[in-house]
Amino acid sequence: MLYDVSTLYFETDRGDGFREPGFSKERRLEPQITIGLLTGQDGFPLMVSAFEGNRAETKTMLPVIEKFMAAHSLPDVTVIADAGMISEANQKAIEAAGRAAERDAIKAAMDRLLNGTPAVSTGALSVLQLAAEAGVKRWVLTHKHPDLKAEFERRRTASNGVPAAFQNLHARVTDLEDACRRLRAGKAELSERVQVYAQVIHELTTELSRLRQQSASQGSIIPLTRHPQVR
Repeated sequence: MLYDVSTLYFETDRGDGFREPGFSKERRLEPQITIGLLTGQDGFPLMVSAFEGNRAETKTMLPVIEKFMAAHSLPDVTVIADAGMISEANQKAIEAAGRAAERDAIKAAMDRLLNGTPAVSTGALSVLQLAAEAGVKRWVLTHKHPDLKAEFERRRTASNGVPAAFQNLHARVTDLEDACRRLRAGKAELSERVQVYAQVIHELTTELSRLRQQSASQGSIIPLTRHPQVR
């Protein structure tokens, strides 16, 4: 983003707390206001802000950037401005603001992942997907905020790697997997029994066929006479 300021003066001799004499780009002494303009890299205006005429230009940039980042939930931005605008104090303030915004984005992303409500990532409980959910590079998470990475891993371990919203489903899946294993074991046992029964049936069928052939070769079968029962 690009940031710069200008001033607008008023045809009056007295200030009112907002219109006040200050550093004028036109070298005028009348009361004025300071206008801060934030644009995209293509020059398209993103935000316009007005400040007291006696406020230092270097103290206008950070409020505009912070307001714009908060309004659009941006974890990080790149700012281009005049050398005089990027004072040492502004550099430190911008870095601190960016760091705070990153941490807020990572914490919010961590809660969404662990609650099972991801917005932009796959929802997997991994550091890579946490960075994607927070909208930051992975190295930002691992190098600039290692404490948040450690917190995420601790909370992930505490949840057994399953988001809270899916804990009940995970328990049901575990029960179903156990039942499936039992059914598979029973199926294997039944398969073994079927093979044994098939072998027995095959042997009995073979024996019956042999006996039939043997009987046919011996001619007619003479039935045995039944003896009268003795009373």
